[in-house]
Amino acid sequence: MTRGSSDWLAKICGVDVSSPFDLVQESELVGGDPWKVLVACILCNRTSGFRAKGVLALLLRSWPDAIALAKAEPDEVAAMLYPLGLAEVRARRLIAMSAGWEAGVHLASGLGVAALEGVGKYGADAYALFVEERVDVQPTDHDLIRYRDWRTINLERWTKR
Repeated sequence: MTRGSSDWLAKICGVDVSSPFDLVQESELVGGDPWKVLVACILCNRTSGFRAKGVLALLLRSWPDAIALAKAEPDEVAAMLYPLGLAEVRARRLIAMSAGWEAGVHLASGLGVAALEGVGKYGADAYALFVEERVDVQPTDHDLIRYRDWRTINLERWTKR
């Protein structure tokens, strides 16, 4: 069980810890994998989670991990990202973020994942919520706010059992 998967909480408390929001970051495609959470965030920028999920599935079939995506050709990645818009920008960010992830930039920096190319506040907030399972973040994205509030309320319920 990985810490970011919430399996530990489900096992301890015997409850379903899936939110009702169907966010990409908590989907089976991501599966609690920290790098995939960040990939999902880059795909979700300026588009819907529904669209991002389909592209994420295709992207992960071709480049299933950070090592593979860091070595990808930008034009090939951009072609897959076309339905989301900003394909060239997203492709550059995904490749650079993956290279930084593999190099451990986020570990060596005091900024954490925010030091990675293309992550930004939204990605850092999502990482804190879905990977670190923290609720002390102050997201500005409405979906992350709803998730954080839902998680905070339910965490209190789950831990009182």
